[in-house]
Amino acid sequence: MESARRPSDRHGWRNAGYGMLGVVVLLVVAIGVCEAIEWPFLRHPLEARLSKILDRPVAFGDQFGVRLFGSVRAHTDSMTIGPAPANGPTLLDDAGKPRDFMHADSVKLALSYRALFDQWRGTGQPLEVKLLDVDGLELNLKRNADGHANWQFGAAEPATSASLPQLPRFERLNVRNGEVRIVDEPLQITADAQVATREGTAEAAAIAASGASTPQVRVATVGSAPLAGSAPIAASGGTATPARQPLAIDDSTPGLQVDGKGTYRKAPLVIQLRSSGVLPLAASDAAALSVPLWLDVNAGKTHIRVDGTATDLLHFGGMDATFVASGSSLAAVGDALGVTLPTTAKFATHGRLRKNGAVWEAGIAALAIGSSRLNGDFMFDTAPDVPVLTGKLGGARLALADLGPAFGAAPPDAAASASNAKPGKVIPDRTFDIPSLKAMNADVGVKLAVLDLGTKDLEPFEPLEGRITLQDGVLNLKELLARTSAGEVQGGIGLDSRPAVPKWNADLRWSGIQLDRFLKARDIAVRKDARGDKPSIGYISGALGGNAQLKGEGNSSAKLLASLDGTARAWVRDGTVSHLLVEAAGVDVAQALGVFVKGDDKLPMQCALAQFDLVNGKVMPEVFVIDTTDTTMLIDGDLSLATETLDLRMTAHPHDTSPLALRTPVKVTGTFDDPHIRPEAGPLVKRGVAAAALSLINPLASLLALVDFKQKERDVCTAAVSHVDGAAAAGVKTGPATAPPLPASSPRAKLAPPRKGA
Repeated sequence: MESARRPSDRHGWRNAGYGMLGVVVLLVVAIGVCEAIEWPFLRHPLEARLSKILDRPVAFGDQFGVRLFGSVRAHTDSMTIGPAPANGPTLLDDAGKPRDFMHADSVKLALSYRALFDQWRGTGQPLEVKLLDVDGLELNLKRNADGHANWQFGAAEPATSASLPQLPRFERLNVRNGEVRIVDEPLQITADAQVATREGTAEAAAIAASGASTPQVRVATVGSAPLAGSAPIAASGGTATPARQPLAIDDSTPGLQVDGKGTYRKAPLVIQLRSSGVLPLAASDAAALSVPLWLDVNAGKTHIRVDGTATDLLHFGGMDATFVASGSSLAAVGDALGVTLPTTAKFATHGRLRKNGAVWEAGIAALAIGSSRLNGDFMFDTAPDVPVLTGKLGGARLALADLGPAFGAAPPDAAASASNAKPGKVIPDRTFDIPSLKAMNADVGVKLAVLDLGTKDLEPFEPLEGRITLQDGVLNLKELLARTSAGEVQGGIGLDSRPAVPKWNADLRWSGIQLDRFLKARDIAVRKDARGDKPSIGYISGALGGNAQLKGEGNSSAKLLASLDGTARAWVRDGTVSHLLVEAAGVDVAQALGVFVKGDDKLPMQCALAQFDLVNGKVMPEVFVIDTTDTTMLIDGDLSLATETLDLRMTAHPHDTSPLALRTPVKVTGTFDDPHIRPEAGPLVKRGVAAAALSLINPLASLLALVDFKQKERDVCTAAVSHVDGAAAAGVKTGPATAPPLPASSPRAKLAPPRKGA
C-alpha cells in the first residue's frame, strides 16, 4: 500500500514543478513584454521614487518609456526636476515664482543603479549620467552664501563657500538647444549661458579627435566679431602669446559650444567655450581621446584664455593647455578658482596648465605684477576635504609695493589721491580677506632674486628665501632669510585666522647690515678729499643689528598696528654719523656753520642703540642713545600707531664749548600725516632774557648768553648697552663715551651712573 502511494507522490511533485516553471515562464514573458513595451505603467512609480531620492518633484511627459535591464534607460517627450525643497536655494522667474531645477524636451536618459544608490545614500558626489540626449534643456543653478546648492540632491553635505559648482558627470551628452542660468553667491557670479553639443559624423569625430587639419574641420571666428580682449597679451618679461580664435562648429563637426553673459563681482562677465572633437564629458579611462579645447573669459578687468586639449570637457579632465591671463588683481582669479591668492596690483601671466584626476598642475612661465617679475611651479589637489596647494615661487624681482593692496594700501598705479586710509590717516584701514585663508592648505617654497622695498632710498634684499605654510587657517612665513648690504634678516611671521579677531605675531632678527650701503642718501656737504673730489658716502655708517618680538590682532593694517605689544631693539656697531647733522640736531649755529664751510666730516659713535616697548600700539623708547665724541643725543617720548600721533623729544648735550648756540631740545609732534618739528621754547626764552639783560651792560655782552659750555662727562654707553638685551653679545662697544649728567627726574638717569671723579 505504501508502494502504491509513491507513484502518485512523484506525480504530485512533478505537477508542482511544472506549475512553478510555468509561473517563471509567464513571469519572464511578462517581464520581456513589459521591457518590450517599455513599462508604461512605471511612469508614476518611477516619478515617485526619483522624487524621493532627489528630494524634489520629478515629472515625465505623456510619451514615456523605460527599460530596466542593466541600467535605467528612459525616454520621454519632456522631463522636469522641480525646485529645491522649501527654504532651499532656488532661482525665481520674473514673476517671483521658483524655477524648476531642470526642464528638458525630447529626452533620452540613462542612469546606472550605482549612481542612483550613491545619490540615495547622500555621498555628496555629483550625479553620474550615462546618457542625456535632449532637443531642449533648461538648467537653473543656485548656490547660497552658506554653500548649499540646488544641484546637491538628497542628504549631500553643502559645498564649501569657495569651491566650484559640481555639475553632474556625463558619459555622453547631446544638447541641441540648451540654456543654463546660474547664481553663485560665494563666487558672486550671475550668468546665463547658451549651450550646444554635437557628436557629428564618425569621420569628422575621428579627424577632430586626432587633431589633424583637413577641410572638414575648419578654424575660424564664430558668428560675429571676436570677443574684446582677443588680441595678444604680453606677459611678464616674455613675448606676447598669439591669440587663437574660437573653434567653429557646424553640423558635421563634433564638439561643444558655450556662450555666456552675466556679472562677476558686479562687473560684466563674458564666457566662450569651444571644443572640436568627440565629446567625452566624464571620461575616466586613461586611454580616452583628448579633444581640442578653447576657453575665453572676460570678467570685468580680468581676462583668461585657455587653449589646449582635454578628455573631460565639463570637468577639464586630462587637460593639457597653455593659458594667458591678465587683470586688476590676482585675488579675483583666486576667488574664481577656489585658490587663496593675495590682493595685488595689475598682473599679466602666461604658462601651462595640466590636470590629472583631482590634481591641477600650473607652470607659471612668467608673472608680471606691477613692476614685479615672478615665476613658479604649483600643484593644487582638490581631492582632500580642504584642497592643498604646494609648489615653488621664484622670480627675478618682487616689488613690495605690488603686494601693498593685500595689506590695504592703494595699488601702485592708482591715482595719487587714492587711499584706503581714513581721512587724516596714513595707515590703511581696509579689511583683509581673512576668511579665504580657510579655503585651502598650502606649503610653498619662496626664492626671490630681489625684494624691492619700494623706495630708491633703501637697498633691496638680494636674495629673499622662505617658506609659506597655510594649515587650518594658520598662515606662517617660516625660515625667512633675506640678505642686504652685507647683512641679513631672519625669523618668521604668523597669522592665526581661526579666532573671531585674527591674531598676528612676528619674531625677526637682523644683523650686520651696513648702513652706508643700505641707506642710499649721500652726504652732499661732505668735505673734499686731497684731489678736490667729494667722496660718495652716507650720513651714517656702521653695522646695524637688532631684533623684534611683536604680537597683535585685527583684520586690517590699522587695527593690527593699533594693538601691537612687544619689544624691539636696534644698535649700530663701529658706526659714524655726519658732524653737520649732530650740530644741526643740537641747534649749534656756530659749529654747524663751521662744519658746512669746511665740509662735513664723520664723528665716530661711541654707541648708538635703542630699545622700544610697545603697548596697545604705543611705541615708547625705553632707551634711545646716540653718543659721539662731540655730542650725546637722547630721545624720549612716544608715538602712537593707534592714533597716528607723535610726541617725541630729542635733547643734545655737548662735549665741548660753542660760542654761538641756541641749544634746546627739539620736539616732534603732530600726526603721521602732518608732523611738526620745532625747538622747545622754554630754553630759548631763558637765553633771550639773559641776552637782553646783558645787552643793558654792553651790546656785545649779550653774546655771552649764547655760549654753550662744556658739561661734565658721564658714561652713558656702558649702562645703555647693559640695559638693551643682546647688544653686548652683538659686540656693541661700551668705551669711555662722554655725556652730561642726566637730571634725577629723567627716566634714563638710572642708565648713566656717575663716572669716578665726576
